[in-house]
Amino acid sequence: MKTFLYILKGADATVMFPDINERNGYLGRWGEWIKSMMEKRVFISGLPLSRNGKNITLRGVSEHIPTDGDKTLLGYGFLTAETIDDATALFQHSPVAEADSIIELYEVEGMPSGVMK
Repeated sequence: MKTFLYILKGADATVMFPDINERNGYLGRWGEWIKSMMEKRVFISGLPLSRNGKNITLRGVSEHIPTDGDKTLLGYGFLTAETIDDATALFQHSPVAEADSIIELYEVEGMPSGVMK
């Protein structure tokens, strides 16, 4: 099995679902999806992220302020699958389709030899 990182980007749930009942339903469906991934024994970990971010470059540090139309980084997680196509299939029944969201999916590679001594 390989490990994959998923990154969820989109509008904040308070923007996507201004009605609290709709928002709670949406967030609850994410909880149900994560529970189903745990039952399949493919979910490793994952958490939502705060909207308070920093940009760190050679020029210094600044506040990360999303602009209109930006897909905000909402959360991340790790799961296991045989291939990236298998990992992709796990999201076919996730709540991502309910909102203007994007899942970015990456295979986690090992550190090149000699980097960690």
